[in-house]
Amino acid sequence: MRGARGPGKVTATIFLQREFQGVDSLSRIRGWGCPPDAVKVGPTCVDAYRASVWRTSDATLARKIRLGTATRAELQAGAVQLGLADEDLAGAGCSAIGNGCTDIYAVSIADVRPARFITWYQAVTLARNAGKRLLTIQEWWAAARGTPDGAPCPLSGSTGPPGLTGTPGCVSEVGAFEMGGFFEWLAEWVSEGGGPSPALWNSQGELSDLIGLDPDNRLANVGFRAAR
Repeated sequence: MRGARGPGKVTATIFLQREFQGVDSLSRIRGWGCPPDAVKVGPTCVDAYRASVWRTSDATLARKIRLGTATRAELQAGAVQLGLADEDLAGAGCSAIGNGCTDIYAVSIADVRPARFITWYQAVTLARNAGKRLLTIQEWWAAARGTPDGAPCPLSGSTGPPGLTGTPGCVSEVGAFEMGGFFEWLAEWVSEGGGPSPALWNSQGELSDLIGLDPDNRLANVGFRAAR
């Protein structure tokens, strides 16, 4: 974590769901009018998978990404995956504050490594490029409900590299995969003390312990999920 926070220090929001209790929900119906890459959470379509990020200049593939219909084979053939190593986004011209990222997109798809080493600003920008946005606190909480805590879904404080997206059995009541064990940037900047500050979800089944990170942090266990 980079830099100490002080009065007036600008920080942003990430969340970790650690200990939701629930049952395996693979058999639950997904979609309800959402694109193929998302699940319905109230009026919102939340990405079913943690975001992976891909760079492409192919206009047809970019359109499929925005529609939520791009396949893994199409992405691997027509795009380059980023967000896999520290500063690979910067090496592709996407700065820490989200400038120069116009041909890089957030994608919700199974069987790939989710993005990490990504700042809050980059996450906002790459979600926008895909026609999406970051989740709110309420949306993330609602999407996570029912995620089981236990193999194959260890939610209680995972710190190692995430596995492939779409782990069978690690799914919430609405069909969102891997809602926990890995930090995810969210939209809100919440107040901690007298100034703006981010939040970290350290939950025992309820919203609690909101802690902050600087929005330009790039960490190995921080990624994001998007919504429409």
